[in-house]
Amino acid sequence: MRLKHIAIAYKDIGNMAYFLEKVLGLKAEKPIIDKEQNINTLAFKADGSEIHLIEPISDISPISNFLKKRGEGLHHIAVEVNNIDKIVEEMKKKGVHVIREPKIEYDGSKIAFLDPKSACNVLVELIEKK
Repeated sequence: MRLKHIAIAYKDIGNMAYFLEKVLGLKAEKPIIDKEQNINTLAFKADGSEIHLIEPISDISPISNFLKKRGEGLHHIAVEVNNIDKIVEEMKKKGVHVIREPKIEYDGSKIAFLDPKSACNVLVELIEKK
């Protein structure tokens, strides 16, 4: 396992994007609009890991709901794994609640989410690259 990225939710990612790029000197990747989740994501590479800034593009986005409940800040951490199905089964055996079973995403990777209540109040995303 390795840290893939951390994701930070904002109503508008502009100020943080400016800070990461102009102040810290990180390079932004091409923005990704996920129409299924109604979010805009801007990734910055940081020594083998990434920082993802996410913002809703509509009021029906799960990020809109997150922001209403919790405000801006850490949304989730993502860990890259080799065999997501095996890891998910191991998590379940350890009593971890999985809120999203492994599913193939737009880029061909497979992802799952662990319930924050089972992970010290942090949403954890598991990612298996194709």
